[in-house]
Amino acid sequence: MSAPAAPASEVSSFPRIPALDGLRALAVGAVIGYHCGVPGVFEAGFLGVDVFFALSGFLISGLLLREFETRGQVGFAGFYLRRALRLLPAVLGLLGVAAWVTPWLLPEALPRLVHDMPAAAFYLANWSQIYAGQSYFERFGAPPLLQHLWSLAVEEQFYILWPVLFVGALRAGGRGLAAGLALAGALLSSGWMAWVYQFVVDGGDPSRAYLGSDTHLMGLLSGAALACLWRPGQVAPAPWLRGLLRAGGLLGLGGLAALMLGLNEGSEGLYLGGFWLAGGLSCLLIACLSLPPAGGPRPLATLLESAPLQWVGTRSYSLYLWHWPIFVWLQVSPATPPGVLALGLGMSALCAEFSYRLIERPFRRLAWDGGLQVRVLAPLLGVLGCAGVSLAALLPGWSPEGGGSGVAVAGTLTPLPAPVVHPAPAEAPASAPQPAAPAESTASLAASDPTPAPLPPELAALPRLPAGTRITAVGDSVLLGARETLKRSMPGIAVDAQVGRQPVQGIKVLRELRASASLSDTVVLHLGTNGYLSETTLRTLLDELQDRRRVIVLNVHANRRWTEPNNALLKRIGPAYANVRLIDWEALSARNPDYFVADGVHLTTRGIAAFAREIITSAGPATLPPAAVAAGAKPAPAPQKLALLELPGRPPRLADKPERSDKAEHPGHERPERPERTESAAPSADAPREPGPPPAPAQE
Repeated sequence: MSAPAAPASEVSSFPRIPALDGLRALAVGAVIGYHCGVPGVFEAGFLGVDVFFALSGFLISGLLLREFETRGQVGFAGFYLRRALRLLPAVLGLLGVAAWVTPWLLPEALPRLVHDMPAAAFYLANWSQIYAGQSYFERFGAPPLLQHLWSLAVEEQFYILWPVLFVGALRAGGRGLAAGLALAGALLSSGWMAWVYQFVVDGGDPSRAYLGSDTHLMGLLSGAALACLWRPGQVAPAPWLRGLLRAGGLLGLGGLAALMLGLNEGSEGLYLGGFWLAGGLSCLLIACLSLPPAGGPRPLATLLESAPLQWVGTRSYSLYLWHWPIFVWLQVSPATPPGVLALGLGMSALCAEFSYRLIERPFRRLAWDGGLQVRVLAPLLGVLGCAGVSLAALLPGWSPEGGGSGVAVAGTLTPLPAPVVHPAPAEAPASAPQPAAPAESTASLAASDPTPAPLPPELAALPRLPAGTRITAVGDSVLLGARETLKRSMPGIAVDAQVGRQPVQGIKVLRELRASASLSDTVVLHLGTNGYLSETTLRTLLDELQDRRRVIVLNVHANRRWTEPNNALLKRIGPAYANVRLIDWEALSARNPDYFVADGVHLTTRGIAAFAREIITSAGPATLPPAAVAAGAKPAPAPQKLALLELPGRPPRLADKPERSDKAEHPGHERPERPERTESAAPSADAPREPGPPPAPAQE
């Protein structure tokens, strides 16, 4: 007579391993540390998400495997219901609370919050962000409140597809085939990430490679493979294997720490196998921590079983959900005072405790027949979530008049028209709020009065270079914001600037300019605002320009974790190139907060004037406009000759050599001018548009 089948509740749960809760605590701590934005601290703390992925793949596949081996089948409906009850209630609670409090704490974030809610509720946040072209790493202004839910979307999409494939592999070939399928999938996902990074991202923002379910499955599948090969509590390991796993645990912990502290989101190696390595190191650590207590000491597991780490680990899911919106509401950044950061951490812990006790734990204890808790809490959470969305839709923030950065229309986020900022008088602070006129009224005024608006005094007083002085400028949105001012003061300048441009993309731009004979003898570079500048990238950029007469490089000012290392690299590498003149924009602007709009990066009218003046005076002798001469201003001195510098492998040369003549090099032929490539989008929703002549009257 065969033994009766085990109850579903017994086979659908995994034996609790306290040390894995300690590992969760370390993982969520790394992620929160990264989101704190403190330079030099957990630069790659986002790898904590990959530790969570490996844990989830290991535990979920272990549950499926145990149920399959005990009952001979897997109840997919029960599996999906348990996953929904485990994850969805806490998310619905977050959505409801966020929709209620955001209008009071950060009203400008409300339109994007409401736009992101459906994707978050249906676990499609990662693809929604990819489709919208949203960067996970660049943060100017208030970032989306639900941006962090991309990882839950990847997990849920994995939970939908993997059980069917996994059980099919178990039926066809047992554990071995299932493990092989998981390992092959992890390698394929890692290879696909590398391909996307190399040929789709192509030096730009790596968010597409990072956020995709197709490109970021290696951690989940590595954990699934471990579940097939390692059965904690079922097989007593031999002494040699136990010692090997203990050593592997130390290797895994040390390797993950080295990756998190030594790399950053701009490190190319992460996307060319680094995330796969992080998943593998996580699996070594999981195997070590899941060793049975009997058989010898487990120092690492004992450490992670300490009470503080257990408290954090059991609440890691709620901590992950709540810390990011709280950081956004408090506008935590690298420049945040320690008191505000401490407040954010304390509020995150408090909200996580409430979420854990009132939502997570009751649903986790759910009886299979549907207990009173679900009959009460499930409708309550549903009402809360629906009420939050309904309230948000009725609030002013949902409409353009609410002051948000966009409005959701038919499933897309449409940017609002940029305000027309009236320049302040010379004596007024540039950062003082000015009334913004709607675009329609501005256009109608322009049509009735074709007279160009006068320039602000700061811009009108800028010196000017002769029209024949040819200059090429390559940069990001900060340079793009100053483009029109530079063109007025330097008629011979060609500006190639783009919103969100990464430093490595500048290499391709310079090579294209050279190939089209559009690279002038004087080049201006302003890169590094949007991400890390590696030494390889910087040297390649400057090597491309070694034959140019003068290269003017401006360092960056931004409250971002990469600002300090980028500027330190420029200061260290720049002097090795005799034709490079480095402008310390960070030092010049740090004393003038009125140079910047609310994001602390993009420029006000006064900031544009100061930024342009540094470039103009470094590019060559300049003359003052008549109005400035009449006011008694004096022209800026010509830039000093750069010193002779002997570089390894080539004789010393003078940076300021005579300007080359295109006609002398090619008699009878003019070097063709290359049309400027610029991004049509504004540098920032906060950045003021530079005043200029009004548009021509519309034609019938």
